[in-house]
Formats: sequence, C-alpha cells, structure tokens
Amino acid sequence: MRVTQITELSGSRSKIYIEQVLAFVLYQGEIYLHGIREGEEIEEAQYHQIMDEVLPRRAKLRCMNLLKHRDYTEAQLREKLRQGYYPQGIIDRTIEYAASFHYINDYRYAANYIAFYAASKSKKRIDQELWRKGIGKEILENAWLERENRRNADSGDKDGSHSDDSGGDSNGSDGDSSSSDGSGGHKSGGDSKSSNGGSGCRDGSHRNHCGDGYGNADRNRVGGDKREAYDRRREEETAMMRELLSKKRYQPETADEKEKRRVYSFLVRKGFSRAEAAKVMRLPLEEALSPP
Repeated sequence: MRVTQITELSGSRSKIYIEQVLAFVLYQGEIYLHGIREGEEIEEAQYHQIMDEVLPRRAKLRCMNLLKHRDYTEAQLREKLRQGYYPQGIIDRTIEYAASFHYINDYRYAANYIAFYAASKSKKRIDQELWRKGIGKEILENAWLERENRRNADSGDKDGSHSDDSGGDSNGSDGDSSSSDGSGGHKSGGDSKSSNGGSGCRDGSHRNHCGDGYGNADRNRVGGDKREAYDRRREEETAMMRELLSKKRYQPETADEKEKRRVYSFLVRKGFSRAEAAKVMRLPLEEALSPP
C-alpha cells in the first residue's frame, strides 16, 4: 500500500491518502511515529495498528468529550465523527460501544426532549425538530405514548389519593391507635436502618455503599453482566489514559507539582473523571476531589 498524498488539514492534523483514496486523518506526531511518508509504502502492520488501535481509541475519546457536555442522538454523533474523517467501520464500532454503555439512547433523548418542550411547543414542531436530529418515527410514537400513559397514571394516583383521604377520616381513632402501637415501631425501626444501613457510611460497610473514593461506587451497585461491562469500560478508559500519559512522557516519580497539575487538567478536559485520572497518575485522593 503506497501513501500517494499527505494534505494538511490543520496545524496539527493531515489527511493521509493511500492509493489515491482518503484513508484517515492523523496528527503530526502519529505520522512521525509510524514513519508515514508521501510516495512510500506503508507497512501492513502499521496500517492495521492505526485502524485497529489508534483511530478506535481516539474516536471513543472524541465521543466521551462530546457526551460530557450534553446528550446526542446517534445520527448527531455519527455526523460529528464523519466531520473528523473517521472511516465508516470505526464510526460504526464507536457508536456500538457508546450504545452498549447507554451513553447514547435515541428513545431517552426523545422522551427527555418531549418532556422539556411539550409545554412550550406544539407536537408537530417537536416531531419536526426531532426528525431533523435523526429520531425515527417509531421512537417518536413510543415516546409520546409513554408521556400520555404517565400523565394518565399520575391523574389516576391523584384520584385514588382523594378516596384514601376520605377513608382515613372514617377510621380516625383506630388509625391513631394502630399508629402508636405498630406504625410507631416501624418508624423507629426505619430510623435505625437509616443510621446503620441506609447511609452505609457510618459503619464498616462504607466501601460497599460509597465506593473506595476512586469512582468505584457505581461498580458496587451493579452486578452480573452489568458489572462485567462496567469493568471492561473502566479498563479501556484506563488504557486510553495510560497511552496519553505515555505521549506526554509523564513519570509520577519525577514529575513536579506543576507538571502533575497540568497533566491532570489535560485528562479531565479529555472527559475522564477526576478520580480515575488521579488514580492512573498516582495522585493523592484529595487532589482528585479538588477542581483542576
């Protein structure tokens, strides 16, 4: 495979053409690292490393940075990746990755959009806006149906609460008596549970309820397949951070406080959590809890 053309896209990125076809976009450092030169052959091993490792990792980071600030539909996220000149196969894999962890969910996006704008916009206008964002007709219909069902359920709950109130009046003295004997006992038991188990942070089970301080609280609340998926995502993000630290030539043993703060801020801006960034950089926990 011959590199037939290298065209500068920006000050730091260039388009790489292989056999006259745009193959991908690389940063100048990556071009140098992989020894890519116009008019020369690119080794098959280098090509596969770029397509199977470099670009997929970068595409995932791009998604994480975008989703850190707001929600996106699948179509919007695909368009953002296309604007970055990612190959179609990598775009498909990145979208599949994001969907597998529920980072993107068109039904959730539509339901939230409807809930937010239903009071100020017509149904027709909301539908048109969501269509432009790539939401399909079936998803829209289901989102509107869910809203209607929820409103009917809320209305039914209010009607039921009125009849419960009137029934409570007829049993006034008996209800008070049972409250002092039975409900009172339940209330005190509930308080005891809240102080020992509900908060979970006042006894030896602190870590099981609240995590280990480095972002593991979510993992402790999931199980089975979800825990396995969560662990896999954490491992991938850790690998991404370590690669970035390697490019920055970061060494925790020799880095001074200024460099640590600079690199830590860099990782947080990339979309990684403060706790995970501090953990990979081997920073004290209190630095993970303070803004970069």
